Parts: sequence; C-alpha cells; structure tokens
Amino acid sequence: MDKSCTSRQKKTRKRHKHVRSTPPELAGSIDSPTISWGEQFPEHRKISDRRSHVEWKRGYNSRGDDLELFCQDADDTTGTFEAEEWKKFCHGVTLSDVENGVGAAGEDRIVWLDDRTSGGNFDPKHGGQERKIANPLTAQELQKTLAEPRFHHKMKPDAARRLVYISDLSPGCIHALASTASSHQTPVLRKAIHKYLSFQTSIGFNTSPSGLIFQLDLHLPFFMLKKETAPEKTSGHGNLTLAPKRDWKNLSFLGFPDGKTFNSEGKDQGPEGVEVWGLHEAQISCVVTGSDDSKWVAYGFVDAEIDGILAESDEDDLRFDPITSRVSEVHTPIWGPRDYWIKVFEIRIGQVRKEWDDILYFLEKSVDIHIKEHPFTLSKRPETAPERSVEMKKAVDWTVQAMALLDRVSGVLADTVEAWETFKKRDFKEMGYSRNSKALNTIHALKSLKAIRNTFQELQNLQKRLKRISESCFGFSERVSYVISLAL
Repeated sequence: MDKSCTSRQKKTRKRHKHVRSTPPELAGSIDSPTISWGEQFPEHRKISDRRSHVEWKRGYNSRGDDLELFCQDADDTTGTFEAEEWKKFCHGVTLSDVENGVGAAGEDRIVWLDDRTSGGNFDPKHGGQERKIANPLTAQELQKTLAEPRFHHKMKPDAARRLVYISDLSPGCIHALASTASSHQTPVLRKAIHKYLSFQTSIGFNTSPSGLIFQLDLHLPFFMLKKETAPEKTSGHGNLTLAPKRDWKNLSFLGFPDGKTFNSEGKDQGPEGVEVWGLHEAQISCVVTGSDDSKWVAYGFVDAEIDGILAESDEDDLRFDPITSRVSEVHTPIWGPRDYWIKVFEIRIGQVRKEWDDILYFLEKSVDIHIKEHPFTLSKRPETAPERSVEMKKAVDWTVQAMALLDRVSGVLADTVEAWETFKKRDFKEMGYSRNSKALNTIHALKSLKAIRNTFQELQNLQKRLKRISESCFGFSERVSYVISLAL
C-alpha cells in the first residue's frame, strides 16, 4: 500500500473526528472550516467494480440465492433479518423469472434509467456521452442492462453517472438490483430498499468504514389525502406482491365536510361505489452513492401514487429526470452527486410539504366542525337514557379514532422534522460547501439549501397546528369522560 496514501487517510480520519465533536447549526456550518468534499472524495478514485457482490460471494462458495447473498457482508456468511423480509416480499418471484421475463418482470414498465459520462467536462450545458436506453424498462430489461460492464464497455461509453428510477419497487426489480450491485454499492442499496419498503425516515450523509464510499440518504414517508373509492386491500395477484404495501385509512368518520359521502357527480351514494376521504401512506426515497464526484449512482424509489404510472409517460416526459419529479432535463445534467441530491431534496420536500398542507387543513376543519356540532355539555345532553347511551358511544368512538389518527400523523411529521434537524447539526458540515465559494454549482446548491430550510420552517409551523388539533381532541375527550362519569 502507498504509505503517503495511508498517511493522508489517517490525517483525514483525525480531522473528521474533530469535525463531528462539535455539531454546528446550518448557518454556522456553511461558513465553518471543514474537510472539503474534494479531500474526502477526489476525482478519478480507482474502485474495482467488475463483479457484482453476489458473484463475488459465489466465488467464495457462499450458499444461498441472490437475495440471501446480497444480504451478506463480505466477512459474514449469515444472512440478516432483511433477507427474510425481502424473501417474504418477493415470494413467488425468482431471479430466473426476472432473467426470463416471466409475469410482471417481463411486462410492467416501471423503470427509468440514465447512463452517461461527462468526459471531464462538468458544464451543466454539456450533456456528456450517454448510453442509448429504451425507457421505460421492465425488471428483466433492468437486470440485463445493469449486468453489462459499467466501465470499459467495448461498445458503449462509461456509465460513470447512473440514475435508476423505479416506480413502485417490485420483487422483480429487487432481484435485478440485488444480483448486479457491486460490493461497494450493496450495503447502501440494502438499507435503501429496506427503508423504502418499511416506510422509514432518513436524511443524512455517511461514509463507508473505509472512507472510500459516500452515501447521501433521503427517505421521506408521508401521507396523501384523496377522495376516492376504498382501494383494494392487496397490491398483487394471488400470492404475488407487485408493489410495496402501504396502509390506507378511511377518514369518513371525521365527517368532512358534512359527514356524507359522494360519488364523482356530488350525489349521495349508498355503500357500494362510495367515494370517501382517505389517507394513503406514501414514500419517496433517493439515495446517491459513489466513490468520487465523477463516479456515482442515484437510486430513486417512488410510489406510483405520487408520480403516476411511468408506463403512461410520453416521449417528451421521458426526456426529463423522474427522480427530480421531471424538473431536470436529462441532456443538461447536474454532474455533482452532492448538487444532484440537494436538488432532489429541494424538489421532493416541497411536494411533501404541499401534501401536509392539505392534510392539516382537512383535520382542522373536520375536528373543529365536529366539536362545535357536538358540544357534549350537561345542558345539551339528550333527555332519555337510551339517547344518552347512543350519543356517548358515538362520542367515545369518534374520540378514540381521531386521537389514534392524530398520533399516527404527528409521529410521521415529527420524524421528518427531527431527521432534518439531525442532518443540519451533524452531517451538513461534512459535505464541504462554503458560502464564500463562487462556483456556480455551489451557488445553486446553497439556494436549494435555503429553500429546503424555509420548507422545514413551514413544516414546523404545521407541527404546531397539529399539536393544537390534538389538544382540542384531548379537551373534547376530557368533557366526554366527565359526562360519562356523571351518567354512571
């Protein structure tokens, strides 16, 4: 090993440790001296990427299928609990099915891929050299494409900058990713898939234990408010799962706007074909990982409920990057991994905030109307015992459901805000941005960061409103409890 390289790594680790010991706030961290991104991840770092992690494990006679081997670390021949979770999710779908295009793996076009190299020219107006890809792809086509050499291909330019977008991550796509990911990408991809499937929150910048690989995480679980017929309880056919399982909550008990349900023409309907207000779980995940500014991969996993059906995209739509919600045109790429991730962060957290706006308005109106229409005071009680019993039961049922809903919603919003606060204090400084920089990419990134900060201030205000709604419900429950105690 090169001794000078070892010495530099030791110095970097020491300085890295010093930086982590005094976490700054965002404003201070931008100006504070720190290890620059270039010192940690210089251009053209040589990383072996010729074999997939699964191939490497099989070369050492490790046992298991592609998912089991994917879940094994380099020095661990025992699969993790994640393997069991994924095997359950992927039940009935094998790597062989994906390779042969069996069922959904050969039919559903849920993947968008962009492979290109800058050739050393990082001007955003320079589109670089791209590999021709017939988007959107199936899981079978994704597996075949990712199995090709990423670098030093005999017929194609390098895929130094790779974007992988998957709408409703499917078992077939998990097999495609697991069977082709390099050992450097595997730990990052494992966590990304797990967090996306399990509705988890994460915002952060991390490096591998060796310091050779960076990882930028963005996992944003939230809810979407829609008026529609109740969705199907399953997201698959028979015993096969086709998409992540997300919960849906019927909100008709809240009585917004007047306790009735309507069809699409606004007319009252009976039990069948009823449109009701409902709350969907939804998830946006974007993970960027690589070895330096010129070689990196971005994985975007987004629920189709958010972005729509990828297969219905026209030719013009496919010219825009779906990870950025089609804001960025593919031929004017953002070349830097940090800059790209921050832009995605700005766009996607803005979408999430709009959904929270709608939810808070809905909850405020619903709770306020219900409490005003059901004062539940001694002077307003029904006169007969049966009537009082019925009203008390309804009040208790509404209160229990409303408070459970508010607890669930509050928890997800709080996790999102807390993840931002942690990133701001702990991780941002290490990304190496300086407010004094005149580089165009840094100026754009700092503008995005300002927009992100403003969005989170709005989310914190929504948190306060949500707390007030919860307090109103609690006060209502106290009155209900008091009246019930008098009736006993």
